[in-house]
Amino acid sequence: PDKYFAEHPEYYSLIDGKRRAERGQLCLTNSEVLRLSVQKVLQWIAEHPEATLYSVSQNDWEGWCECDRCRQVEVEEGGAHSGPVLRFVNAIAAEVEKSHPDKLIDTLAYWYTEEPPSKVRPRPNVRVRLCPINACEAHPYESCPYNADFMKNLRAWSKVTSQLYIWHYVTNFSNYLLPFPDFDELAADIPMYQRHGVVGLFM
Repeated sequence: PDKYFAEHPEYYSLIDGKRRAERGQLCLTNSEVLRLSVQKVLQWIAEHPEATLYSVSQNDWEGWCECDRCRQVEVEEGGAHSGPVLRFVNAIAAEVEKSHPDKLIDTLAYWYTEEPPSKVRPRPNVRVRLCPINACEAHPYESCPYNADFMKNLRAWSKVTSQLYIWHYVTNFSNYLLPFPDFDELAADIPMYQRHGVVGLFM
């Protein structure tokens, strides 16, 4: 926002009728935002050619764009906020693949984008990293009713990508020093992830 917002507020989320730079996201259907983002990712690759993975993800808060174009994509994708994100990431990945077919673009399925879109599918060089941020960590996921939504999303993502990773939480964000008794959950859910096609796990 410090670089672009003053002259190009249209690059940023339209929220409640106003473009917002603070605590917002990007307008992911803006063609200039896509062009600048492709440039930035190619710059990252040039600066760090040793890396195999480059992250293109939403900011860690809400504020998705409500402009007509972004809303239309969400409608086409069954109402999922992940629709504009995945289409945007796919477009970047398509450009990156032309000159760097060995590089992966990583994106989060997180919070408001945890539910997969109904039509668009991740490109082969896109890695989806699913984040069970709202899950109960006290019990194995498959036996805990609080985790039914996450399990539904896990099954759905596993059907549409072979590059499914998990960002698994192993701490209490309200108090990092409290004990976090998750050994039973971990012992059950690591093999559960493997059964559902997950190929990588970050804790």
